[in-house]
Amino acid sequence: MTTKNEIYRILKNIDKETLYVEFKKSMILKNPNGIEEIAGEIIAFANRYGGKLLIGINNDGSFEGKGIFDDRGIDQYKNDIENVCHNNISPIVECTMEFMQFSEGDVLVVEIKNRIYRIKTSHGTRLTSDRQLQWMFTYLKDPDFIYKFGLIINYFDDSIQIPYFIGQPKCSFNYLPFVQDLPEDDIKILKKDMDKTHAFFLEINLMRL
Repeated sequence: MTTKNEIYRILKNIDKETLYVEFKKSMILKNPNGIEEIAGEIIAFANRYGGKLLIGINNDGSFEGKGIFDDRGIDQYKNDIENVCHNNISPIVECTMEFMQFSEGDVLVVEIKNRIYRIKTSHGTRLTSDRQLQWMFTYLKDPDFIYKFGLIINYFDDSIQIPYFIGQPKCSFNYLPFVQDLPEDDIKILKKDMDKTHAFFLEINLMRL
């Protein structure tokens, strides 16, 4: 929950807008193109650390004024933002909203939570690194199979002796960038137990699809 004192502290800071705070005028909710801009701001927060979107605050940190959400009602504007999070953004972003009234003006606080991605490893689940996450999103599309096939796992003798890529008809996935960010202990386990190696990469492949 955001307090009024917290908002006042933000507005008194020299650097008012930061990686965690963004100001927007209420007009963004009334502009036909504003929804796309709001979606972009929410995505940016969710993909980094999370943060607060303060609607009703000018760029200089001053309050826009009283009654700025009265034309349609604050509940309708909250509903618009909720629809943005569920219909305009994939994966869905979780956020909470608070309508706050100050003597200087009204503010709609949208607090966005950062996304958390995990992968299955030999030690359970771990947070993904940026490089692993980039790899998973790069190979997100389903492969197109036009006939029956057998799964092939290829190895390179001069590598670290774990799968370099899984090849299938009309598709291949380079796993090396993904493997390079695995913890050292996990790599040692995968080197020793090839059954675990097979199971690990097959599971990652299924998670990606």
